[in-house]
Amino acid sequence: MQYNKQIIQAIYDAIGDVNRALEPERALERAPETALPGDGKLDSLQFLNFTVAVEENIERVFKQTISVTEAALLGAESEPLTVTALASRIENLLGFAAQPGVGVAS
Repeated sequence: MQYNKQIIQAIYDAIGDVNRALEPERALERAPETALPGDGKLDSLQFLNFTVAVEENIERVFKQTISVTEAALLGAESEPLTVTALASRIENLLGFAAQPGVGVAS
């Protein structure tokens, strides 16, 4: 959980990017338990834009490329995809991607 705060911030930044294109009543809350893809607030294109923004933010912060789609699919089907759940899954992907001797930017 060492990088969890940075990952959550990267997700919040992506939510902010997506919210700029949404009507105020459809905006996603920047909170740990916000359901993604927004309990129907995002259409498929908006969700795609969200995932791309998260990927770009993660790459900028950690200097690693991941697939947010892959991260989203890592959990149990019964577990809702929230900001917290996505951050945990991304953290796992980053951990699997990190090799000994390869630093992850903090």
